[in-house]
Amino acid sequence: MKMINLIKTCPKFDNCSASLCPLDEDTDKRVYYSEDIRCPFTIKSKNKSEKGIRTIAPDNVLKVIFKKNQRMLNTRNLNKLDKINIGVIRK
Repeated sequence: MKMINLIKTCPKFDNCSASLCPLDEDTDKRVYYSEDIRCPFTIKSKNKSEKGIRTIAPDNVLKVIFKKNQRMLNTRNLNKLDKINIGVIRK
């Protein structure tokens, strides 16, 4: 699956401006600054500026996240990933 098609599987795609996306195979080549907008599937702490933004990813998104990017997910999404027992889907 081409990268842009993979990223388009995310329901947040059309309105997203996060600099790091767990659906991007090349996240290690991207630059992230603390003031950048974060992917709602990766927000781990609830601070006032991000209140209500933390989101649980749909199964179809979790199924295509690269193994190396799973560490980016928040606890709720990691737990869901464990429950649906995906394992290694991508390299």
